[in-house]
Amino acid sequence: MKTNNKYLALSLITVLTVAGTSIAALSFGQAVTTLNCSMSGSSVGTNQAAILTATGGNGFYTWSGPNLNVTNSGGSQFAVSYPNPGIYPITVTSGSQTATCNVSVV
Repeated sequence: MKTNNKYLALSLITVLTVAGTSIAALSFGQAVTTLNCSMSGSSVGTNQAAILTATGGNGFYTWSGPNLNVTNSGGSQFAVSYPNPGIYPITVTSGSQTATCNVSVV
């Protein structure tokens, strides 16, 4: 009988340990919010930097777009300029989410 009590106690400790680990993993999970992209101002002139800002996502950002003339690309902000007038879509990616800002160059 003592042997059964020993295994019962060991099983109970194992169950509590596994449950505790699962609960801890869930409580420390990172909440991911919807990724958004915004541009400061409504348009920029040719060869003038447009500042784009990403919010949400998982906090790590990758920027891409056509014919980029990059001035800087650090983290949640991105500066880009174009030599010709037009509308240029710039995409920011964070994890599995993407968002697009349209840069209007006049």
